[in-house]
Amino acid sequence: MLKRLAIAALCLATLAARAAAPTHMYTLDDASDSLGGPALTGLGGTFGTSAFGQVGYSFGFNQGLSLAGAVNESVYTIDFSFSLDDVGGYKRLLEFKNLASDNGVYAHGGRTSFYPQNLATGDGLPLTAGQLARFTITRSASGLVKTYLNGAADLSFSDAGSQWATFTGPSQVAYFFRDDALEATSGFVDTIRIYDVALSASQVAAIGSPVPEPGTWALMLGGLVLVGGLVRRRF
Repeated sequence: MLKRLAIAALCLATLAARAAAPTHMYTLDDASDSLGGPALTGLGGTFGTSAFGQVGYSFGFNQGLSLAGAVNESVYTIDFSFSLDDVGGYKRLLEFKNLASDNGVYAHGGRTSFYPQNLATGDGLPLTAGQLARFTITRSASGLVKTYLNGAADLSFSDAGSQWATFTGPSQVAYFFRDDALEATSGFVDTIRIYDVALSASQVAAIGSPVPEPGTWALMLGGLVLVGGLVRRRF
């Protein structure tokens, strides 16, 4: 019985992990949002097939992307797959303050980093130049910021004072791979997903996983009904 209950709990956890849907989805065959929201603005790069054989946005030095009016100011999840040609020094991945601050997500010395939090907490997981990686950042209503690399837990810190990881300005512009000075590099980005909630660790890990076929959903739900019947008979 306990084994059956454990299986039922696992099914429920799987359903919950895959329940979240993005509010904006950019597949980057062009600048549009496939869910009908604001379009991205390319800052000099090109949309098309990359050296990885995938469709996305290839950019030169400081030729990333900007996105206005699509990200919730303080509660969000942003997920994107990318590759940088250089991960040494500081190389900006995501900027929050309209290019008026050094705050933001970086590759720093071959690792993920959030400046200035890294001055106290250190950097995160390793990044390799020329290799695709998936980065995810979440911020909850309480100000807890968490990052993930390829679905694995990475950095975590409190932004309760809304200093570091909230979007500012009338349009709340998010800048990808863009810097106000020299902390940038060339690279490639494939698929940007934005959610208006802070996803859980299990939901982040499930991003990009295949959606179950209708038969699989029916099988899981049928299993839950069966387990429920067994529990009722036992008690």
